[in-house]
Amino acid sequence: MKRVIAFLAGAVMLMGAASCSLDNKKSSVKKATDSEIKQLIGQWEIEGEDQGAIIAIENSSTAWIGAVTDYSSKLGFKADGSFICGGETYSSDQYTFTDGKFNLSTPDGNDMSMVKVDGNNSDIYGDYEMKSGDVYKAISKGYASRAKQKGDDSSMPQSAVVGLSCAEGKSELQIKFPADIEIYGDTLFLELKNTGDLDNMSFGTCTYKVVGDKLYLKKGDDTKFTLNRRHKFGEDDAADEDLDEPLDPNDFEDKADYMAAERERLDKKVEKDKAKLKATMDAEMKKAISER
Repeated sequence: MKRVIAFLAGAVMLMGAASCSLDNKKSSVKKATDSEIKQLIGQWEIEGEDQGAIIAIENSSTAWIGAVTDYSSKLGFKADGSFICGGETYSSDQYTFTDGKFNLSTPDGNDMSMVKVDGNNSDIYGDYEMKSGDVYKAISKGYASRAKQKGDDSSMPQSAVVGLSCAEGKSELQIKFPADIEIYGDTLFLELKNTGDLDNMSFGTCTYKVVGDKLYLKKGDDTKFTLNRRHKFGEDDAADEDLDEPLDPNDFEDKADYMAAERERLDKKVEKDKAKLKATMDAEMKKAISER
């Protein structure tokens, strides 16, 4: 569980102190349009860091800042429906799953309770919010330990959401803290609601631009962040219908950003073309064998 706290602390270091609010912008710019807000909705992960810092934007007034890590080998469902927890594997008859509510209680002390939050209460796979149990307690204990080192006696804030996303044989753990968000034209204000969360580190006021699956943020001090859109967990990335179209240099503030994004587009296109060719060849080979 130390790794959970480590990646959470690492994510904190990626975020700068909050800058000034949007008060000086509100009189000169209009609120973002529905289409501008729509392109921001979803989860975004900071590029170039292995700590998994994320921004989750649900709508124009609801957002989260947090961190995510792969937990496939430690927690989650295997292909046969059994559940991994605390280094042990429990069969489907050792836990209960009813109406989206999961509960595990074992003699060896691995207890866990979580609830589905993705709207599909009949499928064990999907997104959960953790409510109690050993894992939650360990996360809270680790947070309290870090807080105590900084002279704060607080435990995991009640506002924090600890989530687990599960697919067949895969899982990831998320820790998210509520944030205030305002979107005006090309400017985005993102700041944690509670001063004690994540050492009160926030993005503050940034100009933003969405280009495909990239979100570019720039603060007043020229600090830049590049974030990648995170597609639904457990599924392949969404099809890139626009890979064949070159990017427009005018969508970028400087040439370096444009060149990096265009290079990534070309790399993805090559991989997509390779996969398409392989699928075609495999299908032709299968057909030839069946016709023998």
